[in-house]
Amino acid sequence: MKYITLSLPNFASIVFEGLMYDKVSTVYLSSANITYSYPFSAVDSFTHIRRVSAFCPPFSGYIYPQQYYTIKDRNYLAVNLTSLTGVSGFIDIILYGRAGYTKLSDKGYLVYNTAAFVSPPITGNNIMFKGEDLLFFGQNITYNTY
Repeated sequence: MKYITLSLPNFASIVFEGLMYDKVSTVYLSSANITYSYPFSAVDSFTHIRRVSAFCPPFSGYIYPQQYYTIKDRNYLAVNLTSLTGVSGFIDIILYGRAGYTKLSDKGYLVYNTAAFVSPPITGNNIMFKGEDLLFFGQNITYNTY
């Protein structure tokens, strides 16, 4: 697993490149040890569909406000994350649509939020990779930390 590290005063802009991002209805943040003030939801939309249930088991996460992500077009979706104050933990980003979902961790990445203050800020880190996907979502992920 590779980690996109967030620490104050940094933020990350993660751009997903692929297909059908205009069909994403909700972005979720999922974490075992970080609590958000966003609405929490348990999602179990696909267990009754035999062909999809193995690829899309139930999950839980915080509904990320739409103002923090942008569906640029059919092929690009950008998620902006700011570092959280005083907490450390791993965050997975889940892109959800009617036909299924994909997770940042499916691509071998997680966001690590550290409570430590980094000075000077980290700038200019970029990564892009290609990968397979189970359903209709993207193939490439690029991120910048500022």
